[in-house]
Amino acid sequence: MQQPGVRRLFVAKSSAAVARLRAAKGKQFATTAADLSLASISRLERGFAVTERIAEAYRRSVAPDRAFNDIFELCPATKAFNNFTWEQVSRAATVVGRKALRQFKPDFLITFAGPSSLFTSLVMAKTLNREEFLTMTVHLAIFRDKRRPISSAERSGFDIIESHRFNLRIPLAVSRARNRANIRVAVIDDTVTTGSSLEKMAHYLLQHGFRRKNILFATCVCSREALQEQNTRPDVWVYKTKGPYRLPWGPPL
Repeated sequence: MQQPGVRRLFVAKSSAAVARLRAAKGKQFATTAADLSLASISRLERGFAVTERIAEAYRRSVAPDRAFNDIFELCPATKAFNNFTWEQVSRAATVVGRKALRQFKPDFLITFAGPSSLFTSLVMAKTLNREEFLTMTVHLAIFRDKRRPISSAERSGFDIIESHRFNLRIPLAVSRARNRANIRVAVIDDTVTTGSSLEKMAHYLLQHGFRRKNILFATCVCSREALQEQNTRPDVWVYKTKGPYRLPWGPPL
């Protein structure tokens, strides 16, 4: 018997399968509805638990001919996040630092505002000496919710590219760097979930004259779904995971 005041939560029986069903209907933003936001669709397709109302809205939008129980199952009350500790993250920072900074030897780094920059700072602190830390060039890309218009002031000094959930502001200094064909770039993220941002960043860099062999994508945690496709798979990852997970600063964006 359900306890009073406790919401029933559901998960997709196969997050990859429901994502394929949705892809047959179109992009994520094309399947949004009154009870189904872009964020809810993304969370559901990454294996996170959602309310029955959201799950049913997803079914109606994506697979109205399928029974609810064919697609979703009740999330056990005991089901927990895969929680990564600070100790694990610290070890991952050492590995990423060795491979992305010491071995690859980038001319500059690209990371993302928020949790990604926390992990990138830890990678640098554990890998570089004081002089190297102070002289390393780091470009910060900034996520923005696609539902929030980007003002002309926010566009100044940035290129804007669109991923499946976000608009991404990339400093113009990246595309205006000299001798781009020979510049080595390391892109460091804390997590890769869908791989959409990685894919869009790679396309952006190649479009502006960087060469793929001179670009390295590194992350702490990568989902199994992202690892399955060549265009969403980072070059360096430390942990791979299936289903929901948390880093010390919370669930991935």
